[in-house]
Amino acid sequence: MGQGDEMELEAQAQIWKYIFSFVDSFTLRSAVELGIPDIIHSQGRPITLSQLSACLPIDYANPDRLNRLMRYLVSIGIFSREHGSADDEDDQEDKFGLTCLSKLLVRKLENNMVPFSMLDFKVLMEPWYHLTWSLDGRASGVTAFERVYGTKFWDYAGQDLEFGEKLNEAMACDTSSTMPTLLQQFNQVFADMSSVVDVGGGTGTAAMAIAKSFPNVKCTVFDHPHVVVDDQSDSGGVAKVSGDMFNFIPRADNLLLKWILHNYGDEDCLVILKRCKEALPERGGGKVVIVETVMEGDHNDETAAEIHDDEFTPCRLIMDMEMMLLFGGKERTAKEWQSLVERAGFRRCTMERINSSMHSLIQAYP
Repeated sequence: MGQGDEMELEAQAQIWKYIFSFVDSFTLRSAVELGIPDIIHSQGRPITLSQLSACLPIDYANPDRLNRLMRYLVSIGIFSREHGSADDEDDQEDKFGLTCLSKLLVRKLENNMVPFSMLDFKVLMEPWYHLTWSLDGRASGVTAFERVYGTKFWDYAGQDLEFGEKLNEAMACDTSSTMPTLLQQFNQVFADMSSVVDVGGGTGTAAMAIAKSFPNVKCTVFDHPHVVVDDQSDSGGVAKVSGDMFNFIPRADNLLLKWILHNYGDEDCLVILKRCKEALPERGGGKVVIVETVMEGDHNDETAAEIHDDEFTPCRLIMDMEMMLLFGGKERTAKEWQSLVERAGFRRCTMERINSSMHSLIQAYP
């Protein structure tokens, strides 16, 4: 076989893989639904298929189908497989164990990614069938999500309570895994604060983490009424206020925007950032702290020397496509972030990658 034939075969195999890559998502989801990572973790060691089957939350698990599911998940690195010994009657069955991937799917372990894996795939996948349509210039102003569901993403999340709850859990999951590193790496950024409003802060995970680490900082969560309870009760040292960030933002010395601006196009982002600027002290000072993805841009761009390709680059590209279809938003390069911040009236901004994260910290100064 010639080199050209080998390359064509490799190309065919790659295309087959891309065509059926959705199988990765659905088999992983099934494993989490069945609690397979939790079951193996609870045993404290690799277990056989029959042991696994006995612990599943279903009356009867088809052994052939279960084996094929596990075989596939082993092939993509979710689980490990130890082959049994043909010479030992008591150890002839293969055993399945956890890998560094499936440990992230154990509910009892910190920083697990279970909430993300359990998002409603059907709701999120339907807009992808309209990707080609969304590229038509005449479709500008309407997202693929709106075409499918007849409403904007966040309005849908407010109406579909189950989806909204799972979405909030997923957002809290990302925040829980990001905040410890963020607060440690940028300790002084938060230690110098006197007050902070977490704009679009959801259930308050980020604000409560700040309040716990820095008790002297007055923390407030600001989000839609269906997300936060609009009262003055204290929750983990955090006040809660509801409202619309396009109309007003509560005043504070510092504002936090985590995974908010990538949901919007530039013009909407300008409105939000200008509202943020209005909420900062009139005497000057203060800042807007933005936790977002910063895409790798032109390698000759010196806007952010610390921004470069890493293991999260494919994730950032995926998120950019998601933002386009679901919200009409985007992930931005360092140059795009700087331009956006300056257009909103801020005099300067800094940005730096958050360690072991797909996110970066952007600080905008009025």
